[in-house]
Amino acid sequence: RANIETLGVHLSDIKILLTGHAHFDQGRRHRDAGRRHAHRHLTPGHTQGCTTWTMEAAEHGTTYQMAFTGSVTINEGVHLVGTTRVPAIAEHYPQAFRVLHGIKADVFVAQHGGVFGLEEKAKRVSSTVNPFVDPAGHQRFVSIAEQAYRKQLAAEQPR
Repeated sequence: RANIETLGVHLSDIKILLTGHAHFDQGRRHRDAGRRHAHRHLTPGHTQGCTTWTMEAAEHGTTYQMAFTGSVTINEGVHLVGTTRVPAIAEHYPQAFRVLHGIKADVFVAQHGGVFGLEEKAKRVSSTVNPFVDPAGHQRFVSIAEQAYRKQLAAEQPR
């Protein structure tokens, strides 16, 4: 609550609370998402049930495609090859990347602000400029994550 209010947002103004995956530091429940026409896209890898949500949002008469992108990072210590915890993890990530490359978003956010430049974009908001409208940002993020996945997968292949 304190973090949200620090951004100048009143908790009572929040109508939808989404989560992308089941980690202790992420949101806990989906509220009102169905009534707001949010669409879920399974994007496994980071977790088996990792989810990306999309919906339309309007601001000042313009409708934007929104993506609440699930994580596609690989946590430190997680292996893609030979893991018994999630044996198909190496196949899950490509599935997620296929889905994410198919999503065209004008605005995207993620569970961690650094992923989409939250602080930098917030500093540049003005009455005439909304830096969160960044149609290339989502695809750039997905491409960078996919490159990191491919690099780690190649490094883990038996020689």
